[in-house]
Amino acid sequence: MTISYRVRKQIVDYFAQRKSSQEIASMLNVSLDQIQDWRRRYKHGHEDWVFSDHQKLSIQERKEILVDFFSQQKYGIKAYAARHNLSYNTFEGWVKKVRKYGGSIDFAFVPHRPKIKNLWLEHSLVALLIEQIRKDAMSTSAAATTAGVCIRTVQSWLRIYSFESEFRRTIDSSLIKIRCHSFEILWSLPKI
Repeated sequence: MTISYRVRKQIVDYFAQRKSSQEIASMLNVSLDQIQDWRRRYKHGHEDWVFSDHQKLSIQERKEILVDFFSQQKYGIKAYAARHNLSYNTFEGWVKKVRKYGGSIDFAFVPHRPKIKNLWLEHSLVALLIEQIRKDAMSTSAAATTAGVCIRTVQSWLRIYSFESEFRRTIDSSLIKIRCHSFEILWSLPKI
């Protein structure tokens, strides 16, 4: 639900009058969590949420904020979000994403790489990665980094390879094509 500028301005006036968050929420029919989030930000001198609540940050800016958050021990998620004029729900989502990827900010916020346009090349890449993982020559996280995808995608490839024969045939035929192509390249090299 979008809350109009007029209502947001009225909320700031109520904060100045020191009305309780519950009272404001019931008077203006706005969720209590939203009022409390804005109140925390208001206490730290941030009122720009009145005009717009959507602050667009680049991946690099998100990483810098998260590095700062995880390096300090003074503030929790709510207080840190309020001090830096971030929505609590948005910032909590970022922190959860980092924790989901084992505390790695770089894995949580990987810049999106363009997809490979050549379908055969894409299958061959997946085939090589699956082969390396199954031989224990590569970890799933290393394969994810190599392919420019998240770890769950690689895990999904492995699961599909194990259970779906159509996918397995496609991957195996890609491996055969790669080996044939490599063999042709070796034979075309000049003999010494």
